[in-house]
Amino acid sequence: QLIREERHTLAENGELFLLSAQIAFEQSDKMDDYKPWVEQARLCDPENPHLNDWDLLTTAQTLLQEADYDKGQKILESLQESPAVGILAQYILGHHLFWRNIDTARAQKMLEETVEQRTQFVKACACLGFVYNKEGHREKAQYAFGQCLAFESNPEKIKFYKQQIAS
Repeated sequence: QLIREERHTLAENGELFLLSAQIAFEQSDKMDDYKPWVEQARLCDPENPHLNDWDLLTTAQTLLQEADYDKGQKILESLQESPAVGILAQYILGHHLFWRNIDTARAQKMLEETVEQRTQFVKACACLGFVYNKEGHREKAQYAFGQCLAFESNPEKIKFYKQQIAS
């Protein structure tokens, strides 16, 4: 925000805005929270090759929300190798596979890889904790929820994660 207000030269850096989009995504699944950053990146650098991947990620999320699971999953699978959004696509797909009871084992593997690459990705740690609970891996679940506590600042979520550890 300060970079934009001070009209710093970084305010024209599309990659900086895509990094902001990634941070916003990791903090909230709502497209409205990260899409403005992607649009700002598009204004600064319309030729940025990563913009297409962000557009596809948004499309996949929309398809999943609209219950078009096959198309959404296929897009997410194709994005897993993307240097821009691969880890985010992997998280969304793992989350989807678990919560829709499609493939818990595959979801676990994806979420483990996500958390291994992004230890501070609280939503991924939490989802992995729920996977571990379902699979009966109580100690692993407690560790995953403990990771959430290490990086969470929202008091309500902290309370929730503490409850998950205690239960």
